[in-house]
Amino acid sequence: MKRLTLLPFAALVLAGACADTPSAPPSFDRPSLAGTPPPPRITSRGDVSLNPETSGFAAGLASAEVTAEAACEPSSLSFELDGSYFRNNPANNAWASFTPVEGSGTGRLHETKKKQDASGHWTVLNYLGVEHDIRLLTYDGSSLFTFPDNGGTAFGNLEAEVTACGQTLRYTGFIDIEWGSCVGGYCDID
Repeated sequence: MKRLTLLPFAALVLAGACADTPSAPPSFDRPSLAGTPPPPRITSRGDVSLNPETSGFAAGLASAEVTAEAACEPSSLSFELDGSYFRNNPANNAWASFTPVEGSGTGRLHETKKKQDASGHWTVLNYLGVEHDIRLLTYDGSSLFTFPDNGGTAFGNLEAEVTACGQTLRYTGFIDIEWGSCVGGYCDID
C-alpha cells in the first residue's frame, strides 16, 4: 500500500522537473567591464597629443572664417584622460585603462613580459568641434612596471587611426600617464 502513495508523488516531481518553465532566478543586466583591469585598480591620469601624418598640414587656419571644408582638415588633437592602473604579479601583466575627460570610449595600454600594446576607441572633439573617432594601434614607450605598486609614470609614442569627416588617417603622438601616489606630477615612492 505504501508503494501506491509514493508513485503519485514521484510522477509530480518528474513532471515539475521536465516542465519548460525556467526555475532559475531571473538574471539582471550588469554593466560591461570589457577592457577594465580586475580590482584592485589604482586611479590614474594622463595626457595625449596626436598629429596627423599628412604632407602640407597647416597647424592653424589663416582665416577667421571657418568653412565646413576647413573644419574637416586634419588637425592636431590634445586631451586629458582619467582612468585606472592595475598590475598583477610584478613584471608580468599590467594595464592602464583610460577615458577622455571630455569625450567617450575606453583605451588601454597593456604590457606583459613579452610585449606592449594599445587597444580601444576614444571619441573626442577637435578645437573646431568636429568629432574624431580614435582607434588605438600601438604603444612604444616606458614600461608600466618601472615603479612599485603605490604609484608610477609611463610615457611613450602612440599610434592611432583617426576617422573624421568621412576620412581616415594615421596619427602619431605621445601619451604621458601617472598613477597612484604619482598623480599630480610628484612621485613619493619610498
